[in-house]
Amino acid sequence: MKLILWVLLALSIPAFASNVHPEHLQVFTDEANKTEQWQRGNTKRFDTFEQFFLTRDHDPYYRTGYIYDMHNERVLSYQESLAINPSFEAITIDESKGFNIPKQELVAFLNITPPTSGQYFYFYFDSLTQKNGSGRYLWADNPDRRGFLVRGMEKRQKAARIMQAHKSIPWYLIHIPFIGYKPPL
Repeated sequence: MKLILWVLLALSIPAFASNVHPEHLQVFTDEANKTEQWQRGNTKRFDTFEQFFLTRDHDPYYRTGYIYDMHNERVLSYQESLAINPSFEAITIDESKGFNIPKQELVAFLNITPPTSGQYFYFYFDSLTQKNGSGRYLWADNPDRRGFLVRGMEKRQKAARIMQAHKSIPWYLIHIPFIGYKPPL
């Protein structure tokens, strides 16, 4: 039985490889994706992402980002973020209110290695990923949702381009898994 599985696997690899065009492989290289050189983190569960904001009297948003001030241990409000640089208008939300949070608590929530120097870092909550551990974006298999995914990708890439111009501010892409999601009734 194992031999049959190995044979089927061996036969399928060349068939797959022969259907892949070299120009399609280029989109998966670091060179082709220089703007998306994010450091990565995750919230482990969707419900912990929600509770993190709800317990601080905030609505949870994904596909947006926040600036964290490590010296004052504060997630900056929209207006405070703009005071650092007006270009941050495009990568934060105007509903965001600032709140205080110890650095260690935020780092544990985001599952990141924090910067060791500087005053600020930026974290961007990405679109939801599927709960089965595949890491694929939620609704990725639904052609009706392609526009949603494309807009999310464009927004994420815009944030990456803006943050590239701010060499002193590290930036993190935070994945939110679908684990713990409860659809509205």
